[in-house]
Amino acid sequence: MLRKSLLYGLLLIFSCCFSQQLNAQYILALDSVQAFPGNQVSIGISIQNAGPVTSFQCDIPLPSSVGIDPQSVELNPARSVDHLISAAIVQDTVLRILCFSINNTPFNGNQGEVAGFVLSLPNGIMEAPLPLSNALIANLDGQNVITATRYGAIKTMGPLHVEIVATDDSLCQGTIISLEATVTGGGWHPVLLWSSDPPGFDAVGASVSDEPISSQLYIINVDDGFQTAADTHAILVFEPPWVEAGEDQLICMVKPLI
Repeated sequence: MLRKSLLYGLLLIFSCCFSQQLNAQYILALDSVQAFPGNQVSIGISIQNAGPVTSFQCDIPLPSSVGIDPQSVELNPARSVDHLISAAIVQDTVLRILCFSINNTPFNGNQGEVAGFVLSLPNGIMEAPLPLSNALIANLDGQNVITATRYGAIKTMGPLHVEIVATDDSLCQGTIISLEATVTGGGWHPVLLWSSDPPGFDAVGASVSDEPISSQLYIINVDDGFQTAADTHAILVFEPPWVEAGEDQLICMVKPLI
């Protein structure tokens, strides 16, 4: 009985340790940023580390339309200690970054931005990923412990526009109508809010439906955090047809109806 209890205990300890090892995360990530054409944006490089880490390196293939000055690559003083960082452009459009500590000192903390760089955006509209390649994160023993990378993205925003499309412009009472708001331009993750005139209809999202009992003006307002846009769509609602037959009358079967 004692041997069996000890065996179960050892298995439990091994299971816990193995599970903690599997759950240990060492992630190198880039920010996703959007701005208007012709502006400069700062891209953060973050590390999530389950244990002490002292250095990292990565290659970041950049879109050919953006500008980069390797001198803009800087450490975040909140996480760096005695670390050094260097950057260079290789293969024309790849930003190569190397960061380390001569004294093998770990970064402060276990999550958040460790460094960053500045990109100059083109004057036109564009959207592109910021991938990571040849990435590593080193621990105190110099081992590469990286478990994952998270790509970033950049986007230049054009004018925000929204248009409502409805399944019909006129209908009878009791008919369900569907409305779709198509958003173009603007930034990521716009918020779409519906209302009506006269008031009574409220909804959120691109696709909505309603069963109006009277004519309505549907209104959509869009906000992407940088710009706003709006559109309206009028729907005519008609009462269903009906016939007034008059008062009831008693008609003899031999008497003509007309």
